[in-house]
Amino acid sequence: MHKFYYDETEHSRNITQGTLENSNYYENFITVIVGWDEKKEAELEKKYLEFENKYEDRKHNGELKSSAIKLGQFRNGFASMSRENLELVSDFLDLFDDDIYVYFSVQSKVEYILLQLLAQYHNNLMVDIDAMRYSIVKAIHVYHPENVIDAMYNRPGKLIDEIRIFLKNRIEANKKNLALKQRENEAFRQVLIILDDLSFVSTFEWDYHMPFDGFNRFLTEQSIDNYSLIIDREGCEQKTLKAAIDMGHINAYERDSKDAFGIRMADMLAGIIAKFMKSLSLALTSDYKELQKVILDKSWFRLDDNKRRIYRKLHHVLSEINDSWYKSFASTYADDLISFISLLEYIDNVSADEMQKSLEMQGEYFNGFVCDALQQYYSRIHNKLKKEPKKLINNECFFNKWGAKVYVDARKLPGLEIENGMRVCDVVNAGMDANGVPTITIKEDDKYVCYRIPEQLKGWVGAIMALKNRGQDMLPARVRITKNANKWYADLL
Repeated sequence: MHKFYYDETEHSRNITQGTLENSNYYENFITVIVGWDEKKEAELEKKYLEFENKYEDRKHNGELKSSAIKLGQFRNGFASMSRENLELVSDFLDLFDDDIYVYFSVQSKVEYILLQLLAQYHNNLMVDIDAMRYSIVKAIHVYHPENVIDAMYNRPGKLIDEIRIFLKNRIEANKKNLALKQRENEAFRQVLIILDDLSFVSTFEWDYHMPFDGFNRFLTEQSIDNYSLIIDREGCEQKTLKAAIDMGHINAYERDSKDAFGIRMADMLAGIIAKFMKSLSLALTSDYKELQKVILDKSWFRLDDNKRRIYRKLHHVLSEINDSWYKSFASTYADDLISFISLLEYIDNVSADEMQKSLEMQGEYFNGFVCDALQQYYSRIHNKLKKEPKKLINNECFFNKWGAKVYVDARKLPGLEIENGMRVCDVVNAGMDANGVPTITIKEDDKYVCYRIPEQLKGWVGAIMALKNRGQDMLPARVRITKNANKWYADLL
């Protein structure tokens, strides 16, 4: 059995105008879950308590929390951090080994408001709602338009008008430097097309479920199904606990962080992530606000060997230990997360000598590196063929989301059989393996089975996938598969 511990930071979830205008406000809500085989619990607790005792003078109300390191220490990442705080962070990261699972999520607070605003709209062949939502959130995050924010809370009936006015004004302002802002203008024009049909949701109730959705996928990828989830006690309403149980974590319960070192461990990591991301976001904000490019200051890259080692440790914890696709989980607007992970990767891959020899150019080099990562992510937003978590059986096969057994090499799958030249199937999924072998997953006799289908149906599968990629999912559906002489046909009924 495994034990997991949950905590969060930047948790001001009462989204109000005052919240957004607070100088300590950060756009993203961040959660961290750490866990391990319960057989490791006693050993890990001993190590963690020794770590905490070393920093006894940094405790607050008897606990060593992430608040022990102030935001200003991250002004230029680890480059600006004091020796004492570097030692604390380094000692903390040394506690993580390959037996510890780390999952974290990053959720945009403003995007959550827009999710309710756009709740009635879905991706289709004409409109990519995901990309549109990304564009609006990024614009609000970057430009912080006062009239739009004021309308969100004081004049909800005018919100759409204010967004429209703001976007039109930005389009005009951007014309001064279309070389840099052409793509942004195109995105804003697409948003304006659909704004006429929107209606506003007058109240907002924070949804606590998203982090646990990602955690479900992470557990599936790690093939973990016997576990408990311990959540920091938060009061009478227990909204976080209720959300965890709603998402299927039936063995979730609350404990006081003073009695659960795993919660304090999750808190410390969440605080480091949040403060680092916030500082990096502040440093890069003007890169978008101005009509000229502004890059990350060279002071971020003035690193000695010790600081580089700590960067490598953090990169190892967040990107390498028990790595999987859903080790991190984010809302559609994930620029801060991508920039943060990109910085860790960049520093991990550039040698110290190379970095110091060209210190003046490091901001420019990193800008190119992170822009490539953001472009790849934006391309994935348009791709609606989402990666589903796989429950591995071995290196050759896995269970898909319907529970059907799928072989990595689809040629090993059973072929679909039909009698009398025709068969009507309840098809829930169609796809191809890495070699382009077409497959379908069908429901038969109250179970799901994945079959290999003839190469002649590859074009039909490709059409289904292309439509899904553009937001028009044709499955599940009843499908008539016909064999006439040596030719195969598939038709949606």
